[in-house]
Amino acid sequence: MKRKLAKLYRVLLVLALIPALLILSLRLGLPQLSRFSDEISAYLSSTLGVQLRIGALHASLEQLQIRLHLEDLTLLSQDASAPMVSVKAERLDLTLDLLRSLQYRVPVFRMAELQQADVLWQQQQGRWLPDMGASSGEGAPSLLALLSYQPSLVLRNVHLGLQPEGGELQLISPINAMFEAAAGEYQISGSARMPRIGEDAYAVFALHALSLDFDDLLAGHYRFFLQSDALGPEVLNLGVLPLEMDALNLSAHVWGEWQASRLTELQGDFSITPLALSGDRWPEIDHLRSRFVLLPVTDGQYQLQLRGIQAATQGVLLSLPELITEFHLATGQQWVMPEFVRLSELDLAGVHHWVDQLDILPEAAESVLARLAPAGQVSDLLIAWQQPEDWLSFILEARLDEVAVSAWEDAPEASGISGQLQATLTEGTILLESAAFTLNFPELFGSGWQYSEASGQVSWQVTGEALRLNSGLLSLSNEAIHAKGRFGLYRPFDPEEQIEFSLLIGITDTDALQTEFYTPPRELGETLYDWLKSAIRAGQVNQAGLMIHAGLRPQAHHLPVSVQLFLDAEQAEFAFHPDWPVVQDGQIFLHLRDTELRIDIASGSILNSDINSGWVYLPRDSQQLHVAAVLQGDASDFSLLLQESALGGYLGSGFDDWQLRGDTQTRLGLRVPVDNPDAIDVQVSSRLQGSQLHLQDRDLRFNDISGQVVYTTQAGLRSTGLRGRLYGEAIEADISTQGERTRVALQGMIATEHLDHLTGLSLGDRFDGKSQVDLALTLCAEQGSCPRLELSSNLLGTAIDLPAGLGKSADQQRLLNVDLYPEQQRLHFSYDTLLQGVMDLSQPLRGQLLFGSGVAVLPQSSHLELRGSVPQFSVQGRVLRFADDSWQAHLDHLHWRSSEAEASTVPTPPVTESPVDVSGYPQLSLKIDDLRVGERALGQWSLDMKPQRQHVSYESISGQLQGFTVTGHAHWQAGQHPSTDLTLNLNGADLAEVLEHWGQGRPIETQALSATAQLTWRGAPWQFGVSSLDGVFSFQADQGRIIESGSGANLLRVFGLLNLNTLSRRLRLDFSDLLKRGLVFDQLKADYELNKGVATTRDALIMTGPSANMEITGQVDLNTQQLDKTIQVSVPLGSNLTLGAVLLGAPQVAGALFIFDRIMGDRIEKMTRIAYTLKGDWDDPQLNLLNPAGGR
Repeated sequence: MKRKLAKLYRVLLVLALIPALLILSLRLGLPQLSRFSDEISAYLSSTLGVQLRIGALHASLEQLQIRLHLEDLTLLSQDASAPMVSVKAERLDLTLDLLRSLQYRVPVFRMAELQQADVLWQQQQGRWLPDMGASSGEGAPSLLALLSYQPSLVLRNVHLGLQPEGGELQLISPINAMFEAAAGEYQISGSARMPRIGEDAYAVFALHALSLDFDDLLAGHYRFFLQSDALGPEVLNLGVLPLEMDALNLSAHVWGEWQASRLTELQGDFSITPLALSGDRWPEIDHLRSRFVLLPVTDGQYQLQLRGIQAATQGVLLSLPELITEFHLATGQQWVMPEFVRLSELDLAGVHHWVDQLDILPEAAESVLARLAPAGQVSDLLIAWQQPEDWLSFILEARLDEVAVSAWEDAPEASGISGQLQATLTEGTILLESAAFTLNFPELFGSGWQYSEASGQVSWQVTGEALRLNSGLLSLSNEAIHAKGRFGLYRPFDPEEQIEFSLLIGITDTDALQTEFYTPPRELGETLYDWLKSAIRAGQVNQAGLMIHAGLRPQAHHLPVSVQLFLDAEQAEFAFHPDWPVVQDGQIFLHLRDTELRIDIASGSILNSDINSGWVYLPRDSQQLHVAAVLQGDASDFSLLLQESALGGYLGSGFDDWQLRGDTQTRLGLRVPVDNPDAIDVQVSSRLQGSQLHLQDRDLRFNDISGQVVYTTQAGLRSTGLRGRLYGEAIEADISTQGERTRVALQGMIATEHLDHLTGLSLGDRFDGKSQVDLALTLCAEQGSCPRLELSSNLLGTAIDLPAGLGKSADQQRLLNVDLYPEQQRLHFSYDTLLQGVMDLSQPLRGQLLFGSGVAVLPQSSHLELRGSVPQFSVQGRVLRFADDSWQAHLDHLHWRSSEAEASTVPTPPVTESPVDVSGYPQLSLKIDDLRVGERALGQWSLDMKPQRQHVSYESISGQLQGFTVTGHAHWQAGQHPSTDLTLNLNGADLAEVLEHWGQGRPIETQALSATAQLTWRGAPWQFGVSSLDGVFSFQADQGRIIESGSGANLLRVFGLLNLNTLSRRLRLDFSDLLKRGLVFDQLKADYELNKGVATTRDALIMTGPSANMEITGQVDLNTQQLDKTIQVSVPLGSNLTLGAVLLGAPQVAGALFIFDRIMGDRIEKMTRIAYTLKGDWDDPQLNLLNPAGGR
């Protein structure tokens, strides 16, 4: 056993020594390999089929691993038919895997690292990779076979130079990569920077070989990945693409698969910012990005799928969701031959911009495309090439959605085009199916046609000579129209040749307002077109048709224009003239042939009148439109024609308030120049029967009007023999026109209570009766002088209750004229020769009242001026009106000329029973500087008038009369039972001064006089009459005397004082030489009561004096001027014959006795009383003694 163990030990020891010896040998021998670097290089060159040189070789054994360090390594390919590859490396580090090397009998390195190597790769015969089948050497396969056994190979700072044939050297530097092999699969990955193909160009790559054929590398199975950033235009200089670039910044991610010498898949994405191809025909692309998939279809044919394409140039973005194309790769000038391109959707505006930038179309096609400016969306686009080598031999099919094209000179503009498209470069067809379609022929129509539904076919053809655009039968409709039609356009490119356009349209169930859109303005003429457009206001078209054939190029040879339009419409609104009432609810038929127009009106209405028949006609090439119609309806339409139609401009606003009523038939004739509608010629004739007319401004109502009224532009408004009734009275009227003035003249009987309506004056209270009146109304378009209302009447049959001789009886004639200008607010009137007046009605109070003859003139300032003279009085003064509506009257003078004799003979004026409305009377302050009655100067007077409801107060009555002062107040109760109350107080000294100033002599002298009167009479103040006079009156005179001289002695009669002259003649006694001083009295007083003009003493009139005392009782009837008085005289005389004279009432004798008594002393001591009666007319009263025997 021990022997066996020892033997085993020796064996193990030998076995252990062998590796040790081997390791020792390697450790000692490996450093010696550097001496055999040339031999090793030659061996490897012959083995690998390349030229290899090793500058230095270092070998060592470290930790039982053989490490090789090669420096200045050079490798050069030797196959002339293959691309030339040369490698120069500073260092190659290898770690030998001894076991695997022994196993595979080739050097296998556990680790291999190549550093700082320069690689030059030269293109050969257009190829960058060797043709394995044609290669004559074994170098490349042997080298590749050797590489296939290596588990990994690291490349660090490798610089690769790519030398294309005929091009500049392209450098990729540095390259850092790793080659790995495992289980028959190989992978190389790494990164590289490529300064020659972009300043910041950088790439990351990976190549995974699932199977590798060293005899034919392209026959292997590979998967690869490439990521690149900032690749510049130099990348194309490698000769890969037959293009040249001025600018490029490319970033890409690429995944691919290669198998059996063909590309089986390529996908990834790229982003380019920017891209500029060399040459003027290529635009600069600001931005381009997409995802892509490239798949082989057959040999040499590929399918390229692009998704999410976005490209921008000059701010225009083109977005394509998906593009699929198939093409053949070829060599030569055209290396890509397209089969088809399919797009899921396309924005035409963006494509138009891009096509315009690419400059790939013929000049004629580009010109057409530029003017059409297509826009909208295209889906399911397919472009196929019948001849791939000819890019322009395409056939295009697509679905259009809301596509729009602009008008190209005379070609139509269209938008909202939806449907199927099929086209080539020179022709195309659209099967239209649109839900919002617009079509416009801008050279013919003013605006486009818009439809909610459109279907049909439109086709075009472009040749070198012309564009032909035609449609099949198009069906078009919207809410307002249903139409079908065709159009055709032949547009030659030769500007000397005429463009021909044809259009046929049939319309049903259409709004009549659509007519303007289907009528060509240029072909009809703008004037006729504008008239027709404004004439048709509304309606429903049952049927309509339009046909146009025209030449659209004015400078070319003339092509006669043919336009025909007809329409059958109901419920139509049609206007002959902008200012004329429209035809409503009309049944019309319109036929337009070129410039000849005819409209037949079967039925309808104008205003409130029915159209029995009517027609409109415009002759060919004429501007004169003729209109005729027969209307049956209410007479109010005639007044509306005068107010609201074009007649209003001719007649002015004077007819605006005319309201006619009643059945009438009107014949209407118009001639309207369509080029000058203001020059319309009108003929209107209406027959009135039992009609009514209401003039609203003055509320005048005319009834039962019969006759004919005619208006023509030449003769104006006219009528003769119109009959009717006003205020229930028969009237006749004539209407005439001269120039621009229309005059309406009326004649008839008018009751005075209606004169206020006609004149605007308040006359009804003072006028009573009925008179013939001539009334004239003048109307015209001119403002200011028209309208004018004139009224005249002789007032025969009318009684007038006015004071101061202005009144008259019904059988008297006095001419009244009233002239009213409503626009000027002027009123002129004259009342015979007694009163003239002018008033400015626009001012609160401005005018003039002129009494007597003459012409009244408006004052400059705002006041009422009173002036003039009539037989009864003269006046001068003015009346002012203040903001608080109070009035002030200041009369310089008021002279009343009625004499006392005249006053005694003028009967008391009758009191009218018509109530006076004083509610509108102003508050008036009256001042008279000089008041006279006849020759009697009454001095200054003033009063304040204050109306309140139905009564008027006259306050602060004041008068200054030759030393006498008059004060008082009055009250006037108006209404149904008018009456006036007056209270006056008189105070002064010598009454003789007043009477003498009046020219009445000095019948009585007084040192003091006071009187009080409280009077009332029935009626207004100016209706003062003795017969209705009631009240009381009292007076007292002191220290005076009664002198029988002058006409002023008549004053004594009223009080029953004797006429001394009369009495003395009766007694045949003359004591005038004794009575020159008159009858002296100490006091004279009386108190009377008035009842209906009869004055009765309440207290006897008592006169006391030194020579006699007198008492008078009884009454005086002022109505009949009759006295009925009893007089008692007491004198201090004896009973003798002389006393008889006294008893008979001879004051002369009494005066003589008085004087005698003074001479003789007191012989006559006692008084003797004598009574007598005084009766009869106060001019010649009868004196009768009551007690001739007398008493003591």
